[in-house]
Amino acid sequence: MNYFWLIFGFGFVVFFHELGHFMAAKWVGIRCEQFAVGFGQALLAYRKKIGWRIGSTNKEVRKICTDHLASKGIAREGPSENKESEPEYSDTQIQKTMDELGYGETEYRLNWIPLGGYVKMLGQDDTNASATSSHPNAFTSKSIPARMLVVSAGVIMNIILAAIGFMWIFYNGHQVPAPVVGTVFTNSPAQKAGVQVGDRIVRINGKTQPDFNSLILSTALMKKETVATVEVERYDETGKKINVTLKLRPEKMSAEAKGLLGMGVGPASTLKNPDMSPELASEMSEEGSRLKDYEQVKSGETIIEVNGIPVAPNRFDILHKALQAGNGQPVDITVQAKNGEKRHEKVSPYLETSVWGDETAYVDFAGMEPRVMIAAVQKESDAVGKLLAGDVIVGLKLKDLKLNPNNREIREMFFEAGSSKEKITVQVDRNGEVKQVEGLIAKMPLKRGNKKLRGMGLGLGLDMKPITSNVIAASPAGIAKVPSGFSIKAVDGKPVSNWLEVRRQLASSVGKHVLTGTADARQPASDYTIELQQVDVDSLSRVQAACYLSMEGMKEIRITKNPVEAAQWGARETSDFVLQFYVTLRRMGEGSVPVNAMMGPLGIVSNGAEIAKRGTSWLIWFLAMISANLAVVNFLPIPIVDGGLFTFLVLEKIKGKPLSPKFLNAAQMVGLALILSVFLL
Repeated sequence: MNYFWLIFGFGFVVFFHELGHFMAAKWVGIRCEQFAVGFGQALLAYRKKIGWRIGSTNKEVRKICTDHLASKGIAREGPSENKESEPEYSDTQIQKTMDELGYGETEYRLNWIPLGGYVKMLGQDDTNASATSSHPNAFTSKSIPARMLVVSAGVIMNIILAAIGFMWIFYNGHQVPAPVVGTVFTNSPAQKAGVQVGDRIVRINGKTQPDFNSLILSTALMKKETVATVEVERYDETGKKINVTLKLRPEKMSAEAKGLLGMGVGPASTLKNPDMSPELASEMSEEGSRLKDYEQVKSGETIIEVNGIPVAPNRFDILHKALQAGNGQPVDITVQAKNGEKRHEKVSPYLETSVWGDETAYVDFAGMEPRVMIAAVQKESDAVGKLLAGDVIVGLKLKDLKLNPNNREIREMFFEAGSSKEKITVQVDRNGEVKQVEGLIAKMPLKRGNKKLRGMGLGLGLDMKPITSNVIAASPAGIAKVPSGFSIKAVDGKPVSNWLEVRRQLASSVGKHVLTGTADARQPASDYTIELQQVDVDSLSRVQAACYLSMEGMKEIRITKNPVEAAQWGARETSDFVLQFYVTLRRMGEGSVPVNAMMGPLGIVSNGAEIAKRGTSWLIWFLAMISANLAVVNFLPIPIVDGGLFTFLVLEKIKGKPLSPKFLNAAQMVGLALILSVFLL
């Protein structure tokens, strides 16, 4: 049904566009022969006095008119098909007869291919730019201002439709992701600038950000090397709201995000677990498939206290701060079910794994990368029941055994196994005991950039135990020759039990620090002295704690019951989308927006159907956005679209006479080739 409503909506957007051309043509006295939604042959048609027909009414009405002319003995004035045949009745004779007999001049038709539409006006043909007619009601017989009005009317109607659509959703209420920060990615521009979890981003470069999607788009469309002014609203230590202004320079996101500019923030969550269907809840709690911490807050439950302090449902930032302050120790929470029952739980912190700008990298501690842990196993994976959430990967064998592989090595070996269809052996540390699982098949379909790959279907995280996997050669730990598999027992003589405690000790000061531990439990402990510069301390301080709770996204309702204000919001939203389209084209030319960020018809329909799942207001929002985009695309100065026709009229006005048929046809062919090239791209 989502696809049905989407296709119906596309048809309506096109209908509204063509209705603009049609109404304007009628208003200036141009004869319209067809008003069609879709391309190709007619599926269904209507004409005044003929009524509804399956297929076109053209042959039927032409036969009626020719029979009428023949019965009156009127001579044929049209050209003959060949030298031997008799002349035909001319189009002008047929048109006059239609008017005399009361048949409608316009055939309204629904065509087989629902991917566009058109109005066929007398003397105007999109596929033949030199088409003309001497009829006084032909397109080419009208003045240049009248023709300009007709050509631009479709675009104007699309702008009006978009504004009406946005106005409707704002008047009735439109649920949007709040412009609140829920994640600040490690080493991102936002983290370096001081953006915090819980910050509400009010304005970027003076422009109000009504929802999270807007702030992502505003950042993506900035010019390269732009330093943005970001105004945020945040809670201080007393719970009072304060305003803070920050400066940051957006940078390109990872390849998986198509290289768009970003600041490095994710949308906010609440302290409530969303209500899930019994089937989904059962799947998510399947034994061994996910870390137990996913289930600390069950479906429909809400965290009401953090470390004994009452919290509002929208204050996820308080839980985030408690995780940072705990240095690896569990955080006490009080959970309330929908029936009012309360219970106490403990939320274990994990390491925030993502590093801004590189989807294959994980965080490191002065060059020491933690071991990789399995956080979740997808139900279609070959590892179901063989590998468990919480297992730490200590070895991988495809051709040769690789001990303590890091995240990048694990991913590449899984992808290689998927490409070569070889089975892979995985060694894991499960509660202190090494287990070996052989014969696993990497069969889960993935996409990385433009490559189609197959992986294991595992969600990967980082082990909290301070044991190294890889040690980066050019880092302080690499220079100090800290080995792979080194288990850190103390830093500067102070015992540590997790990486966050290691971070606290190392980030305490610039200079030398002593790591005490062992790479082999059978050997005595040894010391390694690493020397940290300020840049190393800063990098360590940016490592964050996270949790694996499943929480509901923070949503807000954009609504106004004032019709005038709703109209203003709708007009502003339409204006923003129109301007964003032009800025996108400009940024593509500058290189800050890559070409592969564009989406073709299949992508539009696929994403539109996903958006339609959110409800009626989101479907209308999507169609209004498409209508605004269609207005821009149609008015680009490309031959064969409305903007190209308008450009020809401007040139005709400047020249003082119509452009030559040879030039017009050549331009139309260039325009057609360009449109087809974009379609193929």
